[in-house]
Amino acid sequence: MKISGQNFLRRLEEGLLPRVLLFQGEEEYWINRGLAEIRRRLFPAHEEEFNLVDLEAKTLETGVLKTTLLSLPFLFPTRLVILRGIEEMKPDYDQELLQGLKGMPDGIYLVVTAKKADQRKKAVKELMACGTVVDCSPLRVYEVKKWLAEEGRKLGLKMTAKISDLLIERRGTSLGLLRQELEKALIYKGEEQILTLAEWTDLIGASAESNIFALIDHTSAGNSGAALQGLAQLLRDGEPEMKILFMLGKQIRQLFIAWLFLQEGKGEEALRQELKCHSFVAEKLIVQGQRLSFAQLSSAMHRVLQADWRIKTGMSDQRLELEMAVLDLSVILAC
Repeated sequence: MKISGQNFLRRLEEGLLPRVLLFQGEEEYWINRGLAEIRRRLFPAHEEEFNLVDLEAKTLETGVLKTTLLSLPFLFPTRLVILRGIEEMKPDYDQELLQGLKGMPDGIYLVVTAKKADQRKKAVKELMACGTVVDCSPLRVYEVKKWLAEEGRKLGLKMTAKISDLLIERRGTSLGLLRQELEKALIYKGEEQILTLAEWTDLIGASAESNIFALIDHTSAGNSGAALQGLAQLLRDGEPEMKILFMLGKQIRQLFIAWLFLQEGKGEEALRQELKCHSFVAEKLIVQGQRLSFAQLSSAMHRVLQADWRIKTGMSDQRLELEMAVLDLSVILAC
């Protein structure tokens, strides 16, 4: 059976805990929340000292996995075995896992994690056949917004659309990072009923990546003044000039790829998989790429490379060259 991370947590609240679980995907929030809830239910008085075994698949030693799975719990009715990163487990240990799965005594619970398990392996097939697979794939932007609204409601935080957009823009779509921001806001709120958008903005702070997105937006609009202000903010935040230039170059390269994907009729999901980035980043790149031409992107990349060469050869001061490059990009990328 395959279920989402959210549905798995709901099932745990109902008292349904399978003995064999496979958490599969890159969103670690579901894994961390799931494991925390499992431990709380199996060991309500923190009795896990002798009955919690946490193994890394890539560092397993011969016999350990099989022995752990076949051994009875110690002075307690349950034992939890966690096997992390099964995709990195050597083929030699597949048989140990199979034998352990078939002979696990009552009271043993097995949780396996994987970013992407190889379903051709017999052990993985058996895991999926006899256990529950929890889908930990990253959520799409609209799903993250829905999750933020629900989590905010649980915590007593009013999540407007603008606040959700701000959180995703500044912190991306990682649920773990977003949950941290919600908890931080809860502490900051205190007895107040509602936090304003301005308070959320100050509390979250800016991310370098979001500022680079904004800088590109300003240059695309031909708004050189706002672009220079964005650059100044990055520098005030302590970002080195060469790092900002590198990030500009990276952004333009990604826009090139987005532009090419658009020409081929490919969309946001294909771009996300190609760049291995969050859905939010892919969505922003697609939107920006739609406004630009091949000639603009080519000229913009040439200007960034030119700035890099001038700085590294000592022909120009780092900050001055960066400012000149941003001004030139405001002309090149203006739509």
